Amino acid sequence: MYDLFRQPPKRFRGAFHFPELPYLKRSMQGLIKDVQSYYRRYPKRVDADNRLGNLLIHIPRRWDLDDHRYVRFVEDASQGVSRAMGFTSSSYRGRVHENGVILGKKADEVVITTLASFDVNNAKRDWINWAPYQYLYHTRADVTLPVLNNTTPGKGHGVATLNIPMLALQYRYWLKRQHDIHGDEKESVYRFIGGIVLPNVLTSYIDIAIFNRWSRQSRGIGTPKYPMAHPFYLTDFSQRIDALGAKVLETQAHRGGDIEQAVYTTPMIVHERLWDVMALPKDPVSRANEWAFQLARLPYVSYVVRTTALEHQGDRRYLNELYTSLVDASNDSIFSGVGSSSIVRQYRESIRQLIVLLEERGHGWS
Repeated sequence: MYDLFRQPPKRFRGAFHFPELPYLKRSMQGLIKDVQSYYRRYPKRVDADNRLGNLLIHIPRRWDLDDHRYVRFVEDASQGVSRAMGFTSSSYRGRVHENGVILGKKADEVVITTLASFDVNNAKRDWINWAPYQYLYHTRADVTLPVLNNTTPGKGHGVATLNIPMLALQYRYWLKRQHDIHGDEKESVYRFIGGIVLPNVLTSYIDIAIFNRWSRQSRGIGTPKYPMAHPFYLTDFSQRIDALGAKVLETQAHRGGDIEQAVYTTPMIVHERLWDVMALPKDPVSRANEWAFQLARLPYVSYVVRTTALEHQGDRRYLNELYTSLVDASNDSIFSGVGSSSIVRQYRESIRQLIVLLEERGHGWS
């Protein structure tokens, strides 16, 4: 299932135009910068059991190495630490963290380590904007830009990627800046997590939260109103985002059931389109990590099936691929050993429901 939608459409029927989209994109991206700026000055509180902070404690700073050599050093040094913390990689299955990582104490969270390359040459200029922790999917629908520090109430789940070399180098630059400002005063790694890492998660968080709202709209499910998450005023664009979602869904319904076009023409706020939000890291997919990628992909596939394939019968070739992928996923034992978490149970139930829906409408696809 992780192989679906990894290439742009072979034919492009043109993008949709929504007059309110440029204003929403500009406004929301401006608010993200405002929130990040505030918490860089006044870091979000982070508990001492935060896994990202604890990870950095076990990775040496190695001030004798330049940036490029330090990144290579961290790539080697972090493998054992990553395994010990239960993170998933192409060579290690990892586990579901049932008391959250940053999403909330009642949240199931999966962390996939990635060695994706990044611009080390311009690290001195760009490090503060790096986002080493990024969501592939989460279940939250709050668009008031919450900075997650694992205290958010309520159940949920998420799948995220973690670039440990980027995180370690970013932390090293932060320590240099703190030393320039405060001298030899010792700085807590948890201030770095709360002031830099967590606010920068917003760039991957917000589009998924918007997707979740639109996905709920497509099924006629309401979205609760969330309290403001910050000690300062922030414009709430929830109603405008929902109104845009209604137009997007209506336009998709009139366009017809081209599955590839659905993910390529659905607009987002930080990213250009849903296809970009669904993108997976370029790390190799193996028997060890495919279960995590399956978890991340399923909500998007479910959305496409329910809003496009079932409504219009869509592109039969893609429907066949979808059906085959879902059947393969339902028969597989890839979740063996990752924990009997609710996230796995939800996944299997969602797979079963989609297979039934396709079989009811598919006229013998099975």
